[in-house]
Amino acid sequence: MNTLQSLGVVVAISIAINPMSAHTIKPPTNKVYPKFDRQVVLNHIGEMSQDLEIKINSDVEKKIRYLIRKGKSHTETVLGRSVTYFPVVESYLKKYNLPNELKFLPVVESSLDIGAKSKVGAAGPWQFMKTTGRGYGLRIDNEVDERLDLLKSSDAAARYLSDLYKRFGDWPLALAAYNCGPTRVRKAINQRRSKNFWKVKSLLPKETQDYVAKFMATAYVMSYYQFYDLRPTYKDYDQQFVTTYKFYNGCNLADLAKRAGISVKVLKELNPSYMNGLVPENPYGSYIVLPALGVNLDFEMGLLDGAFGAN
Repeated sequence: MNTLQSLGVVVAISIAINPMSAHTIKPPTNKVYPKFDRQVVLNHIGEMSQDLEIKINSDVEKKIRYLIRKGKSHTETVLGRSVTYFPVVESYLKKYNLPNELKFLPVVESSLDIGAKSKVGAAGPWQFMKTTGRGYGLRIDNEVDERLDLLKSSDAAARYLSDLYKRFGDWPLALAAYNCGPTRVRKAINQRRSKNFWKVKSLLPKETQDYVAKFMATAYVMSYYQFYDLRPTYKDYDQQFVTTYKFYNGCNLADLAKRAGISVKVLKELNPSYMNGLVPENPYGSYIVLPALGVNLDFEMGLLDGAFGAN
């Protein structure tokens, strides 16, 4: 048996191939902020899907100004990450018939940092708490934290968002519940006797009011960034161009990196869900992300030849 066959691998998804450079070369800046025209923003928002009731008010406008001005560098970094990660997120939103604009939620939650962890215990691109993550089928233990697995956490997040929308029938309310919890949103609804976010928002925590406004500002800026001289800063090639495989048998990421001829550090950064660098055996399959470029050809051909050990 080929040594690779022991890994039990099947190709799952090619995450992203972007023809643009991994780094953006920028001309010298004169620190002149891009012009903000409220009417232009209103026109653009009118062109966007209204499923999520994206609106412009003073709070949203303030956050738009921040994202295109003082927060410009960070916005450009997130735009660069989105090229790699949005195709995955979009595929799960489509799977559950959810609005495509929900892809901007992990931008608000984690800046599309797959390995993000908060002080209160939330983790991953969708910032799941352990209880919620486990409630939606994510494995979270000393070996694996699937909140840090983009594919599995995006599937869980799409199901959770779908449930929240079914419960409240209003996307801004569903987003608010994602942030502060369904119980607080239900209490506000009952107190105001309305299922309209804009009518109950004053009863919600200030953090949640800001959260929904930030989501709307982020959705707008990332949809129309070209109008504000924002230029995506792309990740290095070995983390920008990636392919996902499904492994059924256990393996060691260090050993896998050696076979593939790639950096162990890069492989671990691409796969933060494996706590100790060990991928446990999984009859349902575990996703492993590998660079699409620079992988040992024999290793790559071995993975592609016959879906090793797969069903």
